[in-house]
Amino acid sequence: MSAEFLALYFKKDIKTIKKCLKQTAKKHHLTEEEVGNMVVGKKLRSLPPEVMIVMLDFLPTKDILQLCGTSRYFGQYCRDNRLWKHLLKRDYGVEGGDDARKEYIYLAKGIQVSCGNEFTGFVNRGKLYMWGSNRWGQLGKDAKTLRSMSKTPIRILEKMIITQISCGYTHAGAITNDGRLYRWGYYIERDSAGYLLGKVGPITHIPFKEKVVQVSCGDRSTGVVTEGGKLYMWGRNDSGQLGDGTTQTSLSPTHIPIKGKVVQVSCGASHTGAITEDGELYMWGNNNNGQLGDGTGTRRLTPTLNPIEHKVIQVSCGGYHTGVITQEGELYMWGANGYGQLGIKNQANIYKPGLLPIKGKVIQVSCGPNNTGVITEGGKLYMWGSNNSNKLGTGFTLSSNYKPERVLLLEGYGKGILGQKVSHLSCGGNYTGATTDTGQLYMWGANGLGQLGDGTKKKRSLPKLISLTE
Repeated sequence: MSAEFLALYFKKDIKTIKKCLKQTAKKHHLTEEEVGNMVVGKKLRSLPPEVMIVMLDFLPTKDILQLCGTSRYFGQYCRDNRLWKHLLKRDYGVEGGDDARKEYIYLAKGIQVSCGNEFTGFVNRGKLYMWGSNRWGQLGKDAKTLRSMSKTPIRILEKMIITQISCGYTHAGAITNDGRLYRWGYYIERDSAGYLLGKVGPITHIPFKEKVVQVSCGDRSTGVVTEGGKLYMWGRNDSGQLGDGTTQTSLSPTHIPIKGKVVQVSCGASHTGAITEDGELYMWGNNNNGQLGDGTGTRRLTPTLNPIEHKVIQVSCGGYHTGVITQEGELYMWGANGYGQLGIKNQANIYKPGLLPIKGKVIQVSCGPNNTGVITEGGKLYMWGSNNSNKLGTGFTLSSNYKPERVLLLEGYGKGILGQKVSHLSCGGNYTGATTDTGQLYMWGANGLGQLGDGTKKKRSLPKLISLTE
């Protein structure tokens, strides 16, 4: 419970409340937040929703969501749709419907970063920011206007609420809260003679019959999943990464049939993976380094069922390796290992899924060109593989790290920072980005084109806290 809320509730000045919280927490070996929740307790039940709605204007999002998840006395307000309609209007300017609570929580937790080759996208509660290289218009702005780069975050699609951003090699895609897909950056078209040409593309709406729920931008290919579980692919296809049975480039979305409802797709450099709602994993495309995990080095032109004997809940396709998380929170990896990106010292390629022991339940994996990072259930971040441009964020200058190494987001937190939890991770070209559960963004690694967003072109060997300004 925030000090601001308590000050209003008890009609006391904020300094008095903060002093009381600090002294009580110290005496009873609790956190100030725990004390605040205990102080209000049963008295919440006596307040009508109209009063609570006004009081909640003084609470940040994280406090509201915590109260709804941990306080049974607060439950009556969490079930009142009037509250969530009010909060949607307050925080996002959105008129809530019959399921306003679900929409609000989705937006409130919608904090994510996506690192492309040399440019970055960041979604913070519905707002989309871009920075870095803009040679191909991948920032969603005219390349000439920005002189081919921006070293600080710029906001785009200002009038829309964005729920997901995906940055590829030179193009990007974003999804709005009403399921529309927009793309921009490098794209391919045919000239009058039938030749394929690469061009700079402005922000364009790509229509689908169903709402789009996920997008993944790879090297020069794109995959999307619709609300009904259908998979569509388009773009470059020289290794069969589109899964349509050919190696021909597709200039428009092509439906790729997979047995079962698709819930996630991941596009790598030249291979692709998709998961069905039953936890089955399908892989296709380039397999020279065993990145499809089927025990062979044979290229697959259509989705092929992976032999892993576990229910898979997330897949990440990197340059030439793959990582998946199982329902039990275990991490399996395979493919190229020349830089130790599989987390084992043996640099030989691995052609079948292999378990990589990680301390704690893994909740997210991100595979970069030749490195890997994971987040555990406790919000801890581990990274390994190539350390080119210090993209592992450990502060060490070793060229590679063959085992998972803990990465700490230290800047700006003083004492107690080890408790800061990481919520989302993205491994880009030669740099990395991560967000915390409090909405902070950290970046590190290469920065020659401003891809870290800190206003400089200075390389960072440790996570750098990035500030956003409207």
